[in-house]
Amino acid sequence: MSISEKEEDWTRCHEQECIALKRIRPDEVPGESAQVLSQIIRKQEESAPCTQDGGDCFPTTVDQLESHHEKLSSNSTKEKFKLLLKHFIDEGVLADIELTSLIKMNGAIRCNTFSALDYDLNEVATSMANHSCDPNCAAVYDGRKLQLRTIKNVEKGDEALDPNDGLAEKLQGLEIFEKQTQDAKSTQLLELYMTNLKVMDSSSCLPAHHHLVVEHRCTAFEACIHKKSWEKAAEIGLLITEPYRVYYGPYHPQLGIHLLKMGKVQHQLRKLQEARKYLTEAESVLKVTHGPQHSLMASVKKLLFKCR
Repeated sequence: MSISEKEEDWTRCHEQECIALKRIRPDEVPGESAQVLSQIIRKQEESAPCTQDGGDCFPTTVDQLESHHEKLSSNSTKEKFKLLLKHFIDEGVLADIELTSLIKMNGAIRCNTFSALDYDLNEVATSMANHSCDPNCAAVYDGRKLQLRTIKNVEKGDEALDPNDGLAEKLQGLEIFEKQTQDAKSTQLLELYMTNLKVMDSSSCLPAHHHLVVEHRCTAFEACIHKKSWEKAAEIGLLITEPYRVYYGPYHPQLGIHLLKMGKVQHQLRKLQEARKYLTEAESVLKVTHGPQHSLMASVKKLLFKCR
């Protein structure tokens, strides 16, 4: 997310939440569901629902989302949501909202958002698409906008199947690792992963496409990029390109981003022909997974122009 988008979010909702958080003790801070509910209520107070038919306006209201709120029978659970929200919403505003509406909004959030996963795929839940090892669509982000894009031909009535994000998190883990490599320990981490890779490469127990080998190579690849060790990054990146194709298939966001990174690495090495090869393939993949208007496509086109 860009700096301007973060500033917009601060003005849009986080500034109000910060004021509310200061009023309560750390052990009483409401969960993320209460914060999202408060943002929905504020947005409904500030502006009317979108009535256009464009993709940016779906859904037009929360009422269009499945909530299953009618199956919730515990009165204590219902009251809990209102108790949590009182810290975030002015009592005058909250008093005008029926408790049933709050429960329905909470149900819509629970049924239509992605959950954080562990390696065993616990807490997998989304009503937009079920998870599958053979997906026909993929969720990608552009700022605060989420797009669910098809990566295979989908017939009318077919179920939307999203990639198994637990595997993607395990293989990639880029955001967490990037934070780790920003400190002085990046060199030590790289040395540790390279040592482990030597042991794995010399072992006859693990095949080259084993997920543990691929996982370590992915992390070492990111460390090399962070340290601007372009030759080593190109060497390791080449070793994980084929496993990415095997695990993710021909059209997947992770494969497209990896090919883009490989193109950038080859460009840094002034190997323009190799860079063009990776960037051209990245463009064809990202055009499907992210769409031609996504901000990443501008980066790809810019690099392709430099590699002429």
